Amino acid sequence: MIALISLIWGYLWVTVKIGLEAMPPFFFASLRLLIGGFVLFIFLLVKRQKILPQKKRVGSIFLFKFINVHRF
Repeated sequence: MIALISLIWGYLWVTVKIGLEAMPPFFFASLRLLIGGFVLFIFLLVKRQKILPQKKRVGSIFLFKFINVHRF
């Protein structure tokens, strides 16, 4: 498993280099995050786990996100 992760991680620089030659950096980063989010969403659907948080945790999640974004 570690060898597979190392291989994927090591090959990532090639993907980034090619991607940045083909499109602007902000668009490339947005596309990368969109693909990653979609893969995680499909993974949760396959595992049949809840996607939305529990109602009692929404306030703490919002507070954490707010502090994380505005701490600088």
